[in-house]
Amino acid sequence: MDKYNSEWFDQDWLRFKFESLRRKDNFEPDAQKYQELLMRANLDGARDFNLKVSEAMVETDSLAAMVMGEKPSRFYFRFGAKVLDALAERLVLAEAGYLLDEGINPMDHLDAVFFPSGMGAIYTLTEFMAESIDDLDRARLRVKLADEGVDERPLFVQGNVVYVNTNNVLGERMRNKVIAPSIKVDTTDLMKVGKVLKQLGDRCFGLYFEPLTNPDIRYTNTKSMALLGSSYQIPVIVDNTFLTPYLQQPFRMGADVVIHSLTKYGNGFGDMLAGAIIGPKALISAIKLWQYDSGNVTQSPDSAIKLYDRISDMPSRMDTQAGNAKAIANYLKGSEYVDKVHYPDLEDETRGGLAGAVISFILAGQTLEERTAKERALMQYNIDHPGVINHEVSLGDNVNLMIGENTLGFPNVDSNAGFVRFAVGRTPDAEKTIKFLEKALTEVYK
Repeated sequence: MDKYNSEWFDQDWLRFKFESLRRKDNFEPDAQKYQELLMRANLDGARDFNLKVSEAMVETDSLAAMVMGEKPSRFYFRFGAKVLDALAERLVLAEAGYLLDEGINPMDHLDAVFFPSGMGAIYTLTEFMAESIDDLDRARLRVKLADEGVDERPLFVQGNVVYVNTNNVLGERMRNKVIAPSIKVDTTDLMKVGKVLKQLGDRCFGLYFEPLTNPDIRYTNTKSMALLGSSYQIPVIVDNTFLTPYLQQPFRMGADVVIHSLTKYGNGFGDMLAGAIIGPKALISAIKLWQYDSGNVTQSPDSAIKLYDRISDMPSRMDTQAGNAKAIANYLKGSEYVDKVHYPDLEDETRGGLAGAVISFILAGQTLEERTAKERALMQYNIDHPGVINHEVSLGDNVNLMIGENTLGFPNVDSNAGFVRFAVGRTPDAEKTIKFLEKALTEVYK
């Protein structure tokens, strides 16, 4: 058993995960049923609270119990609110509503907690896990390293390609917590991951990865990672932002914790930041207590209500966006101006085999300099011809967003020259976007 996460990663959780959460299918095969599950969450009058950050208490001597989580927090928004409870229920149903088929209420075992951004969620989870090292163990680890040159510090094992700021959090920022910077490994290669975990023994703090990597859209099988996590008794943490629980549900596949940047597809309109952690009830309860002090919370009741409403529409949005992405990827694969397209057919791994709504591709060119020049020219074309593809970061928005990885002004970029990330939107449709791309690429290569 993982000695650092034992307060929540225990036999009760593992038994529930293996006996109840895991499923053969990676997603709810009935899309209509999935939509109906989302709608079962009940706001129950919470809209009346949408313009206030405090609420009248109905009992004396009750505040301490609310602060400690012994009673539902109903006095100040940082400590909880009806709308946050409803939002948590909706997100848990999105991830594990299938348990209701067996008469199991997923809210009895899982919960969700919310943050002002996806990175807020990632940072809080890793900081919280780091805090599980007690003072005596910290002192011992420091002495071992300083006096004996023996490094026994725990660390995360992470996918070798994850979001850039996630790299920073799992890497250098862990040093201040007496945790070694993470080890990066290609999680698409089961043998490599297994070899690293075997070498580390009980030093591994957790296995962290993105099923679809950002930005090169390579797929990691969560079931395979979960089997390794079980073998070495370590938590498996999945950032499922790109796929969403509509296309794939990591708890069905053996994950212990799921993270989302709800800024993206959970929101769907690019007009607010939000993040979430979904996991065992014991973990989320502990994080909430820790969160009260950090203040790293959802910023307003209005934001929570907006997310509550928009998550219910996520399936239809993803059908449109991922469908557009698949059609555009097929066009790009046949274009003479594109050397390589990263948008795999995931077959039975996801709903419809869809790899989300982000495409990456490498522009054609004989040299690195030529490909970089074409990348820059394509970005400039988008800037000069607004309305179809915006030269803009982020993803999950209603509109198309495209960036060139080597033409953002950063020195020493690791990406291949001519590397483009295209976050496909819902409007305009795929046909109009393809016509625009045809014209743009023809102009760039004339």
